[in-house]
Amino acid sequence: MKQTENTTTEFKQLLLSLVGNAPLGIITVDLHGSITLINHKALQILNLPHNVDSYLDLDVQNILSDVPSFCEQIEACMVRGQTTFNLTQVAYHDKILTIKGRPILNGMLLTFEDITEIEQTHQRLSERTQQLENNNKELEQFAYISSHDLQEPLLTIISFSKLVLDKADQSSSADTLEFLQIIRGAAERMSAQITGLLEYSRIGRNKDRMQTDSAQVVERIKTSLHSLIEANKVQFNISELPTVLVFKEEFESLLQNLISNAIKYRKKDVNPTISVDARELSGSWQFSVTDNGIGIDEKYHERVFTIFQRLHHKNEYEGSGIGLAHCKKIVQLHQGKIWFTSVLGQGSTFYFTIRK
Repeated sequence: MKQTENTTTEFKQLLLSLVGNAPLGIITVDLHGSITLINHKALQILNLPHNVDSYLDLDVQNILSDVPSFCEQIEACMVRGQTTFNLTQVAYHDKILTIKGRPILNGMLLTFEDITEIEQTHQRLSERTQQLENNNKELEQFAYISSHDLQEPLLTIISFSKLVLDKADQSSSADTLEFLQIIRGAAERMSAQITGLLEYSRIGRNKDRMQTDSAQVVERIKTSLHSLIEANKVQFNISELPTVLVFKEEFESLLQNLISNAIKYRKKDVNPTISVDARELSGSWQFSVTDNGIGIDEKYHERVFTIFQRLHHKNEYEGSGIGLAHCKKIVQLHQGKIWFTSVLGQGSTFYFTIRK
């Protein structure tokens, strides 16, 4: 008999130790709702003075009388035989709690969890999501303006400057013709930038990923750039490329931008050689596009992926200055990274990863 009592005492001490160190607030009550055990975490959550013994044998409804939903659930358990309850998002003073009740031998086990920080985080995320939705709507409005209202006057300038140039005769001064060419060229560049910005804003919108054979993507790019490839006698080294889960149009645009740049920034009197490779990493695929072109001066490395940043004069190389910023956004859409290595005069290698 004495051994049984010792075992019972040891069990109670073990239970008290476990309850005392539990990360949740814990209260046990008997079949009348009187507190038989309470831990310090419960006192902390309920903003009660930290004197555990003073709460023993008190009716649990007394210390939570300002939480009507809890009192109703306890009453249902004690009087009407309800076995469990689960209260979420319970307002308690300046806190938000989750309170659960479960039956135990000769009573109930009540657990309390302070979810105030979690709910505040959810609220911040909700507000941030709403803000992003508002920003997206503003971006859509901007895209509409860019594609219609801003393009219209530019196209008018381009068209009329072309008409004037076509009708110019011997009496027209050289300065006048030069100025008209400058006007037309500036308008065409601005139109291209607006178009590029519009495409940039549409990346990944209302689309889903799909399994895409990247080898076939490269072949389609080679077909679409056929004239440019033939004119510059471009040689390709294409490794075995994988099938990847991507936003198909954006992924093709990404590779086409990198391949087009490799052709555009070629060295004079040297046939371009472009290598496209891919290797499998843990959780992603790493692609690379390597060329033997002019390379990138180290002083420009920080500017390469910035929108509208041009590294060369417009008279040397055409372009809107948005291509690599476009690439970066597409890679980020695929939860990857993009970077490059380059030696001036020897060529560049652009790397990017695509999450599996």
